[in-house]
Amino acid sequence: MIRHGKVRKSVVAIATAAAAIVVLAGTALAGHQTSGVKSYTGCLVSGDGVMIKIKEGEAPRSPCTGGQVQAHFSGGDITKISVGNGLSLPNGGDNGAVEIRLDASHSLPQDCAQFEVPMKKVSAGWACANHDVGTGLGMDRTLGASGGTVAFRILADYQVKNDPDCLAGEYAYGFESNGTIKCSTPPKAQGDMRSVHVPSHTFAGPGFEKLGAITLPEGVWMLTARTDLQWSGGSDEFTASVACELRAGTSVLAGAQDEEWNEDAGSGFVGNPRGRATLTVIDVESVPQAGQEIGLWCLNAGGTVGDVGDYGADLVAVAVG
Repeated sequence: MIRHGKVRKSVVAIATAAAAIVVLAGTALAGHQTSGVKSYTGCLVSGDGVMIKIKEGEAPRSPCTGGQVQAHFSGGDITKISVGNGLSLPNGGDNGAVEIRLDASHSLPQDCAQFEVPMKKVSAGWACANHDVGTGLGMDRTLGASGGTVAFRILADYQVKNDPDCLAGEYAYGFESNGTIKCSTPPKAQGDMRSVHVPSHTFAGPGFEKLGAITLPEGVWMLTARTDLQWSGGSDEFTASVACELRAGTSVLAGAQDEEWNEDAGSGFVGNPRGRATLTVIDVESVPQAGQEIGLWCLNAGGTVGDVGDYGADLVAVAVG
């Protein structure tokens, strides 16, 4: 009976100690606490699985001895959280529930309109911004089922092809609306001269015919055209009409004309021209960046035969600005 009593006392003592541990641990380990989580340190007795000398904090009530192992326990699973650049911990990271947020300076706006994009502000953070284009650029925006697309393009007037479509000495400075390349020659200094000589020409009809032309680059040019014209009309009397014009495309820039009454040639003119005249046209024109062709057009009508005379025709251009 005495032996049995001692056993009962031991059991009661152990049960009391275990209850104390359960009560102590129950305060700290009852579920996962969201705030005010405490941690404890004690000594784990080998083989029995019992922790003694328990004390709140990082050290046991007294040093562990006799093979006891120092151990920690708490009501939380994570003791501390640290974050790197771009993240923040609004309520701290070493106790209770932890919230991790993106730092404001690393957070992109979520309310941008269609085709707007997040853009870094000068001060801090981000803002919604729209696309913009500079000189020579165009922009095409398309909204699809999975999102929008923005495509930038070079405007036609600012495109330069790599293909050698321009003549030697010319440069490309843009495109027409139909894709044709625009070519021009560099502007010339004052005194630069260009010319064309037409040694002979027989007129086919009574209208104006193109004798020759020169292509001029951008600049101000003085134009001089001199044409020697001759005609014959057999034995009949007739009026000879001659005229010359400087043209840029279909535009008449300047001109000169003459009419002469021709009587019967008689024996003194057999086999020779019945008449001749020299017409001179002078003009000053500003040529645009694209360059321009200047043509010399003349007519020789009234006689049966009209020609450019022995001295030919000349068109001369001199840069004056």
